[in-house]
Amino acid sequence: MVRPPSYVPPVVRAAAPTTWRHKLSSVVSVFSTAAGALASDLEDPAAAGQPGACRPLVARLSAMGSRFVPRVSTPSLAEVEAAALRVAQRDRGR
Repeated sequence: MVRPPSYVPPVVRAAAPTTWRHKLSSVVSVFSTAAGALASDLEDPAAAGQPGACRPLVARLSAMGSRFVPRVSTPSLAEVEAAALRVAQRDRGR
């Protein structure tokens, strides 16, 4: 389970570019739009340094993540080559 820091100093929050704050929701939404929306909801209290508001959101996001992470695997080279061959054969048939 991912645990939020108990306190993030304001200087650390200020040093993090805005784009860093939005990466979590961008990455998570690839797997689940609901989880992406929840991650987006988490960004505001996290940026404001409100760990109390973050904890329940992180718990929900962690539970959601545990459902879709096992579906992600690293393909082998043979699987990538086979997929490329299927695409090439399909494109030749057009």
